[in-house]
Amino acid sequence: FALCCLGQDIKHDRHEEEVVSRVTDKINHALFREANPPVEILPLPHMMVLRDLVPDMTNFYAQYRSVEPWLKRKTPKKDPNVENLQSIEDRRKLDGMYECILCACCSTSCPSYWWNPQAYLGPAVLMQAFRWIADSRDEFTEERLAAINDTMKLYRCHGIMNCTVSCPKGLNPAGAIQKMKDQVEARFSPAWKSLQAQQALEKSQKLAKDLGLAA
Repeated sequence: FALCCLGQDIKHDRHEEEVVSRVTDKINHALFREANPPVEILPLPHMMVLRDLVPDMTNFYAQYRSVEPWLKRKTPKKDPNVENLQSIEDRRKLDGMYECILCACCSTSCPSYWWNPQAYLGPAVLMQAFRWIADSRDEFTEERLAAINDTMKLYRCHGIMNCTVSCPKGLNPAGAIQKMKDQVEARFSPAWKSLQAQQALEKSQKLAKDLGLAA
């Protein structure tokens, strides 16, 4: 009896697969083969392609790990079996960020990421960095802001909004990045900002000299 039922389940599963396959073929035919103009499917731009449509996401995930995307606390929990609670209002501050699926569509649509993929974190990672900065349960806000406050991490974003337009989830990475810039602006001293500006100037002068553009 068990083998009989198993056989029926297998037949049923195969039938479902065949139905899904036929429906998928019809959808693909309608959407892609008869599309005018034709639809062209390509891998994520400006990434090394491993095979077919599969890009090498190694650098992207390494950058994601670099922002430590997990809850960090300084206050020890009194009861390890109780969650770190937050208010409904604080929870709503995470809307529009936690839904990110790390598809990298936004980062690979960003010209700054095209030119500096090894240094610039890109919109996806920056938004995830802000997701933990905005989390009321996290107690490393200052450290996170200090770590992200770099000309090649945060300020390589120029707000052209490609990331927001390309997000398949309808999220707004550019908006999250701007909020993070506002927090940095509010928290760090003028002397520190002046130092950062001087460092940026020195970097640009060195680059110009290396390229033979210096006066």
